[in-house]
Amino acid sequence: MVASRASEIEKHRKVATLSHVPKPIIVTYSQGAKEFAAQLLGRIVSDTDLAGLAGALTGAEVIVSRDGQSLLLEVHHPEVEIQLRRLARDSAGAPFLRNQAIRKYPTTPSGFGLKTFAVQIKSAKQLNVERIVAFAAGYPNHPDGLNGYYTWMRFGFNAALDDADIELLPAELAGAKDLNDVIRLGGKDWWKANGYEREMVFDLSDDSAMMQIFRAYQAEKKRQKRKK
Repeated sequence: MVASRASEIEKHRKVATLSHVPKPIIVTYSQGAKEFAAQLLGRIVSDTDLAGLAGALTGAEVIVSRDGQSLLLEVHHPEVEIQLRRLARDSAGAPFLRNQAIRKYPTTPSGFGLKTFAVQIKSAKQLNVERIVAFAAGYPNHPDGLNGYYTWMRFGFNAALDDADIELLPAELAGAKDLNDVIRLGGKDWWKANGYEREMVFDLSDDSAMMQIFRAYQAEKKRQKRKK
């Protein structure tokens, strides 16, 4: 009886342990996609490389396929409804990433987007990708809840302010020429209330203003988490 009880306890212990083992990231390819990825990046690439470029987190499946002259990275994960990234070369032949779409579920834990972008940055820098671009969709009180115009800006993505934006700037943001300036001058809340969708870019150079803003935002979120 004692031996049977001990066996049952050990069985439950093994199940509990396995439940805490991180699920692997699975990467699958359409025909010729991995070879095309190597061509775009100028080097042999691994599953880990491409999962990183996609911003895939533990438990994700990444489907890699060629789409014309670009590589499509489609992420399936329990916490995200859609996550698409695209790798291509610009007119000068330099590889770049496009964050084409991401939509989380209402129940997705806070910080998911920041984690995926941090993974992307690390992998992109290792593979000598120079920049990430995105059309940051949405505007205040968007009917579908699209808020890329604000979220990507907080992550450090940049775009020039047009004449209409500059005319609306409050006195404390006078002189701002782009979104990085708005952040630097303390205008994130103003942009959240007044901004709108546009094409944005993230320069992956170590010393870029965009990288500095991203690192500061990461640090801010870590401090907030420690206080909880």
